[in-house]
Amino acid sequence: MSQTRPDLRRRSGVLPAGPKLRERAAALAAERRGRWVRRGRRGALALGGLLTLVLVAGLVLASPLLDVDRVEVTGTGRLTPAQVVAAARVDPGTSLLRLDAAAVQRRVEALPAVARVEVVRDWPGTVRLTVIERTTAAAVAQAGQPVRLVDADGTVFGTAQGVPAGVPTLTVPAPGPQADDATTTAALDVLTELSPALRSRVVSVRGVTPQQVVVLDEGGRRIVWGAPGGDADRKSQAALLLLGRPGGQIDVSSAEVAVVSEP
Repeated sequence: MSQTRPDLRRRSGVLPAGPKLRERAAALAAERRGRWVRRGRRGALALGGLLTLVLVAGLVLASPLLDVDRVEVTGTGRLTPAQVVAAARVDPGTSLLRLDAAAVQRRVEALPAVARVEVVRDWPGTVRLTVIERTTAAAVAQAGQPVRLVDADGTVFGTAQGVPAGVPTLTVPAPGPQADDATTTAALDVLTELSPALRSRVVSVRGVTPQQVVVLDEGGRRIVWGAPGGDADRKSQAALLLLGRPGGQIDVSSAEVAVVSEP
């Protein structure tokens, strides 16, 4: 009697792959290989593009075409362009791409006469500095010393041989005008809020305290203004009206009641 040999592949649960299954498996494998090839190509292209950009950037940075050839200064009056250029410290040959504009701005604005400066790169090789200088709001005149010039912020930014025409003198307690001093700020604020008609007659301003400012007119009459920030228009009108009357001192510290008296 013949015996049938058991099919070990069936007993182990593994079935032989048919033609269709083999074709499908081969197609899947080919598809995977294709994906890897495409990814590799894209990666190679991306890497090539990156290397190209790095190369181009290196060439641009190294190119003398973008080096600073000149520094142009506008807006100066008290200062000379040469003083501004010296403070800016922009070395010829510096790449415009590497120029630290903020550092240049800080160096120029460290000059006492400079309120602010704009730094502009003008391609391919120029740095333009537009300077706004401080303007004189008042002058500090002391015997035996040069006249010191003060801007509206209380910054002492220069000196002069004499008090400039049309500029009032400023007096505040020791150590003198300071940008962060409340009495200095109050005195300069009062000059700002005077009406044009009254301001044209003022020759001096004295800050006693932040709440007490006195101005002196061209005829030597004292106007006790008080603190800045009040009813400046009414106080200016009252002071102008009372300047036409006898009396050495006019007190308009209260806009409601103006008083004329002898100092």
